[in-house]
Amino acid sequence: MKPWTQVVTPHVDIRTGKLDESVFAADLSDVVADRGPLEYRDAETFFRKTFPTQGLVNVLSAVLGRLSGKGGGEGVMQIQTPFGGGKTHSLIALYHLLKHGQELEASTAIKDILAKAGMQKVPQASVVTFVGTAADALEG
Repeated sequence: MKPWTQVVTPHVDIRTGKLDESVFAADLSDVVADRGPLEYRDAETFFRKTFPTQGLVNVLSAVLGRLSGKGGGEGVMQIQTPFGGGKTHSLIALYHLLKHGQELEASTAIKDILAKAGMQKVPQASVVTFVGTAADALEG
């Protein structure tokens, strides 16, 4: 087996030593408010830099199936993983997919997700978020 350095080329920020480690602290409320690292708040950048694991593709395609009316997805999905297992990343992916999906349909990542869901286009959906850790009971 070849060493990884002969198989892949890291992103330019890693190669140049300019990686901002704060990009690993994903926060859905920041994404919704258009704050935080570009890697999370910009849909195109997010999907370009996100490796579509099988788990992520399964979650996204199940939600698309449910929204399209074709079935294949539960009305309530419980994502159980340990810390760092991708829960927030999955929520951010869902947010971007449903909020900006039509704009991203030409991207390879979105095409793969649509293919898994047996669809050609991302269905239109209204997106509402509630992030419990960002809620203010006094101010609303």
